[in-house]
Amino acid sequence: MKNLKIAIVHDDFIQNGGAEFFIFDIAKELQKNQQFKITVVSSIVTSDWENKFKELNIEVIESFLGKLPFVRYYSKVLFLTPLFYISFE
Repeated sequence: MKNLKIAIVHDDFIQNGGAEFFIFDIAKELQKNQQFKITVVSSIVTSDWENKFKELNIEVIESFLGKLPFVRYYSKVLFLTPLFYISFE
């Protein structure tokens, strides 16, 4: 059972809230076991969170929403809500 792949999906990594730290701690604990290749999939990831995951050698995949200008400042305002649904397709 070598090289198992685990994908952890979270809506966004914009703020430093409890859900984000919970997902980070899960990924960190799974990464300690060398059998797993961890990938975090999210709609928007700030550079701070991306650096935290890179330090643990965890791959981060961000959707097209992360490429929109100023999206990290507006998080989940109403005009972005419909885009969150299609960003994970």
